[in-house]
Amino acid sequence: MNGRGRYSIRVEGAKYGASFGTALAIAISYTANHSILWAIVHGFFSWLYVVYFALFTIVTTIVDLPLSYYTEYVREHAYGLSNQTFGKWFGDAAKGLFVGICFGVAFLWLPFALLRRSPHRWWLYVGMLMVPFLLFVSLISPIWIDPLFNKFGPMKNKTLEANILALADRAGIQGSRVFEVAKSVDTKALNAYVTGFGDTKRIVLWDTIIAALDERELLVVMGHEMGHYVLGHVWRMVAFFSLLIMATLYAIYRTAGWVIGRYRSRFGFEELSDVAALPLILLLFNAYLFVISPVIMGFTRYHEHEADR
Repeated sequence: MNGRGRYSIRVEGAKYGASFGTALAIAISYTANHSILWAIVHGFFSWLYVVYFALFTIVTTIVDLPLSYYTEYVREHAYGLSNQTFGKWFGDAAKGLFVGICFGVAFLWLPFALLRRSPHRWWLYVGMLMVPFLLFVSLISPIWIDPLFNKFGPMKNKTLEANILALADRAGIQGSRVFEVAKSVDTKALNAYVTGFGDTKRIVLWDTIIAALDERELLVVMGHEMGHYVLGHVWRMVAFFSLLIMATLYAIYRTAGWVIGRYRSRFGFEELSDVAALPLILLLFNAYLFVISPVIMGFTRYHEHEADR
């Protein structure tokens, strides 16, 4: 498919996504208020949330840019881990910002709609919705998001590709494709992984690891990565992070009211469902996530040890 065809598909996808989002907002609003006129008005004005989110994200990205530049570009080069030019780094940062805004535009209005519709159980419903959301991200990332940042192509070493596919077949991973990523333009680090599911399932190797290891070593690495897939770690991670996000949102629900009550005159809002509360929600979310980060690291380490067996 040529570039113009891919661009047309993405534009049409964005149009249909926006239309679907507005229609869904209208349906939820009508369910809550039983007024078709209010539902239509609210369905379209719900997009004010995403405009606010986009502006907020751009501002915070600009504020964080010096620190991001130092940690992601300067220090990586100082330790000899990066091949990335400044232009490539900045371009990837801009693409990441664009992807983040797109996801916010597509999904942000829903948590606020649930906050208004169910102020005491919104955290439960949002946590439950994280399961299909994370599965959706896992489905589209290999084909829509990852190729935005690096070039994916077929394996150049066909013998190695055949041996990897034979190993995948013995592990019960059927219908996989092997991709080689031109990652050496960014980094000297080594990596390989199995990603996606269904028709988007693929085995991915960075060109850096192919250049650094011999075939036997590469097959050992791929055996570990396939172990994650065969042991169902993807599904466990989806369930784990959905429950973790639900618990974090519950903590926000229990504490945000006290914070708003204490500082409402400074904040300028009185309810968590107000779009102006978005920075407070993100602040509390990241604070609680930092507190429980040892649990997250312990869980991922357990998976790494299990895949080694």
